[in-house]
Amino acid sequence: MSLENHLSENGIRLQSLSDHVPVMMWMARADGLLGFVNRTMELQTGMTMAELVDWGWTRLLPPEESNARLEDWLEGVERGIPFTLEQRLRVASGEFRWHLTHAVPFKNHEGTIESWTGTHTDIHLLKEREAALKAEHRQKDDFLAFFAHELRNPLGPLTNAVQILELTTQNPTQVESLLPIIHRQVGALKRLIDDSLDVSRILQGRVTPQCERISVGAIVKESLAAAQPAAAERNVPLAVTGSDENAWLNGDRARLVQALAILLSSAVQATEPPGTVELSVEHDDQDIVFRVRDGGAGFEPAQLTSMFDLVSPSHGRGRSAGGLGIGLWLVRRLVELHGGRIQAASDGATGRGCEFTIRLPRADDPDSSPRQVTASVAPTEAMSNRLPQFKILVVDDVRASARMLALMLSTIEQTVSTAFDGPSAIASVSDGAYDVVFLDVSMPGMDGREVARRLRADPRFSWLYIIGLSGFDEEDAKQESRAAGFDEHLVKPASLDQLTAALLRAAARMSSSGD
Repeated sequence: MSLENHLSENGIRLQSLSDHVPVMMWMARADGLLGFVNRTMELQTGMTMAELVDWGWTRLLPPEESNARLEDWLEGVERGIPFTLEQRLRVASGEFRWHLTHAVPFKNHEGTIESWTGTHTDIHLLKEREAALKAEHRQKDDFLAFFAHELRNPLGPLTNAVQILELTTQNPTQVESLLPIIHRQVGALKRLIDDSLDVSRILQGRVTPQCERISVGAIVKESLAAAQPAAAERNVPLAVTGSDENAWLNGDRARLVQALAILLSSAVQATEPPGTVELSVEHDDQDIVFRVRDGGAGFEPAQLTSMFDLVSPSHGRGRSAGGLGIGLWLVRRLVELHGGRIQAASDGATGRGCEFTIRLPRADDPDSSPRQVTASVAPTEAMSNRLPQFKILVVDDVRASARMLALMLSTIEQTVSTAFDGPSAIASVSDGAYDVVFLDVSMPGMDGREVARRLRADPRFSWLYIIGLSGFDEEDAKQESRAAGFDEHLVKPASLDQLTAALLRAAARMSSSGD
């Protein structure tokens, strides 16, 4: 039976059904020649049935792919079995969009193919998402390889310093000369880890801005303070114009300061003295605009398109501080989290520098005056002079970590004992009159949260100040710690300043409860 006869017998029913199906449908002869399309295909392609039948449909194919796709179709017809292929088809707007094509042969009772029926389903968004996921996975792989490589930079000097220390413990002068090297490389390791954690949190969608209304002037002031040490070290002045105490933003104060400080520090590293880094601030009714211009070599247009990628050659400009050089990627992600956008402009590698522009939505002016910037925690030496002497238990299944923390606390004149698992911790607290417990959250067997819950359930230990130690800084982890009974949550490795500040808070709590 010919296609024409087949349509004649079922034409009215087929036409009515196919015109109400929201996908493109078509029928072709046994030799592959198109003879019918539904109304949806006419609407979506912008072509009539008369234009599409026979081989007219090939005009929907990209010119560079037309021959290959036609060969795919004829090969499928020759094989005579149902088949599927992905191809790009031109739609009414002129755009080429990805479609999934299904083709099924219609056979008579003798098994002879009389016609083909098929559909084109738009899968363009799925293909775009698939491409984005592949690119993201590729960037993750590149980043992990890059991270592993960068870890070797500080580990090499650290390993050498330890080996030298083993041989020269009786030479105080040589030991003293190694301490700055160790301190510098440990700082570099910490920055690498902090960078990798920022990448992980953002890629997993675990960074949620803690928004408040903030003065633009406060953001500028704190960002300049963060970038000033690098500027002073390189003798690169920071020039500011247009900072306005009466303009406001809604956003996460720490993250916005971080983003602007990264741009300023990156600009400082790119600028050779006597060059200057310029920060200008403008605003209109809708946006706050920050512009950071450096005095560096500049970038070629091709580099501008990739400089905000996770792994990019342009990141080298921000790596002298010991981090991974992911600053520009991180800035873009933080700005986008606040509903803003960032762009870079440069005249090329002409020595006239590069300008980065951040645009953020402006907030309405509040009735109250800008909140004052609070000072940071005082140095350990000053803080430790106000510390009472506590009896402290340190609990960590990693014995080296427990002993190192105990040693740090001993240096600020605390009395410290250690335990290395949950049951031992509970037994130690039961046997001794401890004031403070530093408790590792993630221990095998009975973890820190279970230990905290059991201690809180016993009225004998209600006065204990329990400080959780964890490698996780996410808000979820902190909430779980509070729910388990921890008084506070510190991220490993805690510095001596952080330990001292925590003990001061413990002293304040005990003093107030005693009153």
